[in-house]
Amino acid sequence: MHKMLKAAAATASGMALTFSVALATELPASAASSCTTAFSQYHSITSGTSGSQARAAQCLLRSAGYGVRVDGSFSSADSAQLKKFQRSHHVNVTGSVNASSWTALLARGSQPALQRESRGDAVRRLQRALTASGRPVPVTGYYGSITTNAVRSLQRAKHLSTTGAVTPSVWRALQAGNLTVKRAAVTKPAKAKVRAASTKMSASSRGSRAVAFAKRQRGDRYVWGAAGPNSWDCSGLTRGAWRSAGVGLPHSQGP
Repeated sequence: MHKMLKAAAATASGMALTFSVALATELPASAASSCTTAFSQYHSITSGTSGSQARAAQCLLRSAGYGVRVDGSFSSADSAQLKKFQRSHHVNVTGSVNASSWTALLARGSQPALQRESRGDAVRRLQRALTASGRPVPVTGYYGSITTNAVRSLQRAKHLSTTGAVTPSVWRALQAGNLTVKRAAVTKPAKAKVRAASTKMSASSRGSRAVAFAKRQRGDRYVWGAAGPNSWDCSGLTRGAWRSAGVGLPHSQGP
């Protein structure tokens, strides 16, 4: 009886050790499917952030094998674990779950080839990662035109062939998290063109007002040196018309 008890204790101890080791290892990406991670927009998560997206980030980190408690409150300890993930996956080390880290966390896992009309969990994982990168895609599990266009946007950003199909190179780019969409800056030449167009439009508008003023004076008498309001000479009418448009001109009466 004593030997049986010792054997049972040894077996239980071995099972506990095996279970402990299993928890410490990275789980397959499919394990993250139990996390609620599909959002229309992914917000930045920093130490002290709480809520559903903080819980999602914790769940993704835990699925990736990092010692994080999934309680919906992102702590400084969670931030330290995130930094480990960022270093390991070559993501900019910030300690906050920004767009790059969301993309890398959501894309983590296998790299199956996907194309239009593909279906399943891998497509959902792709769609979540694309959305995090700034390319919003409904998480339907169906690879349709919206997903295809988002993949093409990603491929253009990485100078890949814009086939709209997912290859391992697309997965690698997502898993590195460096595919966020950046707003195009307005360059100085572009600003100069806008100013030039504005000036041109203003000049055109002033010209129209001057012409309209001159037309309204039809029927007035011509009198040398006159500048209105009921009689004009050539330069007087020109001066009056442009003055109505906000442009000052001298009145030249000739020799």
